[in-house]
Amino acid sequence: MRIALLEDDPFQSEVIVQILSQSGHDVVTYSDGATLLRMLGRSSYDMLILDWHAPGMLGIDVLSVVRSRHREVLPILFVTARDSESDVIEGLEAGADDYMVKPFELPELEARVRALTRRSGGAAPTVQFG
Repeated sequence: MRIALLEDDPFQSEVIVQILSQSGHDVVTYSDGATLLRMLGRSSYDMLILDWHAPGMLGIDVLSVVRSRHREVLPILFVTARDSESDVIEGLEAGADDYMVKPFELPELEARVRALTRRSGGAAPTVQFG
């Protein structure tokens, strides 16, 4: 599965890439939301993993743009330090399929990615903008 990851913390990004790569996923990282959104027009992905806080464009705003263009097609997982009940609700209401709070356990991240893949029919549909 090809996954786009929006994460501006290099350490967090590397940890997520490492664990998902070991599970057989191809993970492409972006450190700012505007770049990720631009690249969605040039590359295709099976899933997005978004951090809320990212320079250029917040993850929640990236989520809104993606959902306005492709509704529920692309599985999206939020992985963020924002942990209030209202943040979780806002992320899910904006269209995230799942929401994890940092710090998280690596096996849980793997399990949630597998669950999103299962719910999307086994192999998530690849979406390309543009």
